[in-house]
Amino acid sequence: MMTKGPVPMILLIRDPHDQERLLARSGRPWEHLAAHLLSATLDRRLADGDCPESHPLLAVRAQTLVAPDTRRALAQSWEHLLAVAHRPGALRVPLCRDRLTAAEPDVRDMLVALSARLVPARGVALVSTLLRDGAGPLYNRHCPVLLRTAVRHAINGLDPWVPVSPSTCQ
Repeated sequence: MMTKGPVPMILLIRDPHDQERLLARSGRPWEHLAAHLLSATLDRRLADGDCPESHPLLAVRAQTLVAPDTRRALAQSWEHLLAVAHRPGALRVPLCRDRLTAAEPDVRDMLVALSARLVPARGVALVSTLLRDGAGPLYNRHCPVLLRTAVRHAINGLDPWVPVSPSTCQ
């Protein structure tokens, strides 16, 4: 009987000797562990427009983010927050319920975009970062960024036809 192990991940990395060229190689086990441990930092870098091909850990994290299971888990987390926002009572987390309910139509649009067949890692990183950023507009009432604005920015990032700034991803 054959057991099914982890599917090997092929990474596309910029050639250190020729930045115009990409190299394909297998991901190393330590890179998967490091990418998991550094996921918040790597998500922020991807959300800010760093190219996944620029570093092996970014490439591993990008592939993890665009995987259907990861996107489904992110969508479930957002659905849970929407449900919690409509329930009365005290919360353990300082969720800005009013902001979330006001942004609900945009959040639902974001969830539709997140479930698309092809999504850029940057967009999924934006969704993930928005969800886990305790200082962001979802949890911090004093955050100067409006939640609706941040969600619309994430929707834009999920569109595979919207180019990433050429200054950050060449």
